[in-house]
Amino acid sequence: MPAFDGPGAPSDDRRLAEQLAGAGEPPAGPAVPPAVEVDGRGYRCDPNEDGITGIRFDRAGEQLTVTLTDGRGTHHVRCALDGWAESVTTVTGWQLHHSYQPPDMRLVAGARWSTPRSLTLDWYFVESPFHDTVTVEFLLGGRLRWTRSVNVNSGDTERPPITATAG
Repeated sequence: MPAFDGPGAPSDDRRLAEQLAGAGEPPAGPAVPPAVEVDGRGYRCDPNEDGITGIRFDRAGEQLTVTLTDGRGTHHVRCALDGWAESVTTVTGWQLHHSYQPPDMRLVAGARWSTPRSLTLDWYFVESPFHDTVTVEFLLGGRLRWTRSVNVNSGDTERPPITATAG
């Protein structure tokens, strides 16, 4: 291929360096103080297409573990509140990941409060091209709305919202 016949142009090297400069930064956007306490809170999900029956949040220092329960079992995603957390997860993702569902996946994840009642979760599946964004809106009356989307897919790039009640 002609692009590999010789050294790259210095302008291309500078452009790549600029793109990589922020690659290790925490999730984009300033964090805002939350208006809800989620540590130790569990939610029972309304019937949904993904078969998720429960969502739980547990905080330990600057890490938030999100636990999902579905027909495959219980799945944990560890998210850093001040950067990125590396872990392995079994979270179900085939609907957004070209129908691909390995038994477990390496993950880098971050969480930030984008509004006082909205938590944004960024999940990078490091051995694949997939970056999932989960928006959790904490509604009045102990309810939440969970929306999950992906950067690329051969089908839909967003799942239908899931609603749940605390308890």
